[in-house]
Amino acid sequence: LICFATGETPGITHNGLYIGNRQFIHASSSAKKVIISSLTEYYWRNAFRTARQILPDKQLWPQRVIWTK
Repeated sequence: LICFATGETPGITHNGLYIGNRQFIHASSSAKKVIISSLTEYYWRNAFRTARQILPDKQLWPQRVIWTK
């Protein structure tokens, strides 16, 4: 899961799923559909804030997941 701060609103405002090769899939408000974008694009490179991998908690799966740092 990758997180971005887009626009002037503080904090995380957009999320996507990393699919490898510096690309991620996300819902584009301008295109009005789900698209694949590159993390090397100027806009996304500057808006990037953090990325996390979600792993299942083996004892509680599928009720809960844990975040890795």
